[in-house]
Amino acid sequence: MKSKIPMGLIFHLFACSVIGYIFNRFYILFELNKVTTPDSVGNFLNTFDTLTRELSAMQFHFTIGGSSYFASIIGITLYLMIVLYHKYSKKNMRTDEEYGSARWGTSKDIAPFIDKKKFFNILLTETERLSLSGRMKITKADNFNRNKNVIVVGGAGSGKTRFFVKPNLMQMHSSYVVSDSKGLLLSETGKLFEEEGYEIKIFDLISRKNCNHYNPFNYIRNEDDILKIVNNLIKNTTNPNKKGGDDFWEKAETALLMAIFSYLLQEVVEEDQTLSSVVELVRLADIPEDVPGYVSPLDILFQELEEKDPQNFAVLQYKIFKLSGDKTTKSILVSLGVRLAPFDIPSIKELVSRDTLELDTIGDKKTILYILLSDTDTSFNFLASMMYQQLFDMLVHRADNYYKGRLPVHVRCILDEFANIGQIPDFEKVISVIRSREISTNVILQNISQLKTLYKDTWETIIGTSDTFLYLGGMEQSTHEYISKLLGKETIEQRNISVTKGANGSYNESFQKLGRNLMEPDEVASLKGQECILKIRGVHPFLSKKYNIEKHKNYKRLGDVNKEYWYSREEESETADIESIAGDEFDLSQLQGLSEKELARLNEELDIEEFEELLEEEFEAIETEGNNSSERNE
Repeated sequence: MKSKIPMGLIFHLFACSVIGYIFNRFYILFELNKVTTPDSVGNFLNTFDTLTRELSAMQFHFTIGGSSYFASIIGITLYLMIVLYHKYSKKNMRTDEEYGSARWGTSKDIAPFIDKKKFFNILLTETERLSLSGRMKITKADNFNRNKNVIVVGGAGSGKTRFFVKPNLMQMHSSYVVSDSKGLLLSETGKLFEEEGYEIKIFDLISRKNCNHYNPFNYIRNEDDILKIVNNLIKNTTNPNKKGGDDFWEKAETALLMAIFSYLLQEVVEEDQTLSSVVELVRLADIPEDVPGYVSPLDILFQELEEKDPQNFAVLQYKIFKLSGDKTTKSILVSLGVRLAPFDIPSIKELVSRDTLELDTIGDKKTILYILLSDTDTSFNFLASMMYQQLFDMLVHRADNYYKGRLPVHVRCILDEFANIGQIPDFEKVISVIRSREISTNVILQNISQLKTLYKDTWETIIGTSDTFLYLGGMEQSTHEYISKLLGKETIEQRNISVTKGANGSYNESFQKLGRNLMEPDEVASLKGQECILKIRGVHPFLSKKYNIEKHKNYKRLGDVNKEYWYSREEESETADIESIAGDEFDLSQLQGLSEKELARLNEELDIEEFEELLEEEFEAIETEGNNSSERNE
């Protein structure tokens, strides 16, 4: 590949040639005119006039040799001296930017970032968009590609859902994983996605009914994954207000959980690899206080495993746990039992009994996963944190190993009420690497303090790896100060007037340049209800109107606007359950409790012969149970 010659160098070479010729020709003409014009001044003027006429007539006479050659050298040297002086003595004059160059962005500033396809944009404000494409224009002046991570901050009632979440869901340009803190997003947008052919998945931590199931074991590939998911479980089930103290108990619980997780993955059939099984194995570790040297049922299981493989990961972790004495072991088991208590609740036990979410396929085709979280009770939200961690891991793995580094469908994770999800381990690292895999996160907060509390040491990194920051308003003071600094300083002129009254009165007026924040914290706090502030990396900030959701093409297809679009998930959940029954293997107990409507739907899913066989088996079981009962009564 040939390198281009800089235009500046070409210009200076041309200038040196012209100046060298002028000095050369001027010297020759000056020497010739000495005979007719002895006067030096007159000779100079005549020579200048002659040279001008020659140049106008495009007559060139270059002489090489003698003093004329040195005349060319002198001319070129003078030119180069002037150029160098101008370059190195020039002062850095930035008129009207002495104290800062911050200003509000314009339509010209945002234009290169907007995609021509309207539905392929992330909607930010009434007038600003950001293309979802990673192949925007690149010029010498700028690269207009930005990552699609967005930080949205807005206090209660500022319209985070109305002005950001819903408009971006209505774009339907990606697969979505969206946190639904009230459960209304599902009802209001589900029908829209259904009509557009999206696969709808629901993970409901509020009612735990009529939804998909999530089993973390389905996404564990190796010991690294065991370590990550166990650490996540421990961290998000530990009281966040706990101060200091000995972390011995948590480490001991971690060792036991890793041993049990590993054991289940190696020694137990896939159907029994569940969190409920973890709880059952923890109970098998119980030891009586008054029996020294007692060998628990769990001890026996791991002894058998050790006989087969002494260096097995599960065995090594269990040995670490057993380093504690019997009394300490009892305390560890009690602590872990309390931590795992949610998995004794029937609805939670059922929720994690199998997996129908298929997290690794969300980037394969257009899919939306609603994660319903309670905004008043966070007792079970640790499951959402575990799910998000495994979601990112699986999508990155799938992109790298199946799609040459980029998912076929972009996946947008809209993390509404982010503070309620719990802490996602290494989140600051995750969001910095997912961009290239066609994955993005939209972190939605009420204020900056929430992020500081949840991610004490990495909150700035999380904001720094998000190229877009949208502020919708709020009342938290530290957020106002942060945004004020984010916007930068501008240079203003201060007008000073001095008036002296009296017989010899005077009037003086002067101007002084000063620097001030583009918006002071109190001005940020006074933002009007319909206004918002947008900052995109490398672009001047925008003071704009919030997005007008009513102007969107799909607005009338929302369930809260048009009752015909109110989404009911009852039939969808029945179908999901029936599909799980209508697999290759049937569990007779799954038929118990099905309504006539559900049995009819199952009949449609199965071959008629298979369905009749199932019913016959069920009736035989009922008849046998009845006969046994009669015999006992006799």
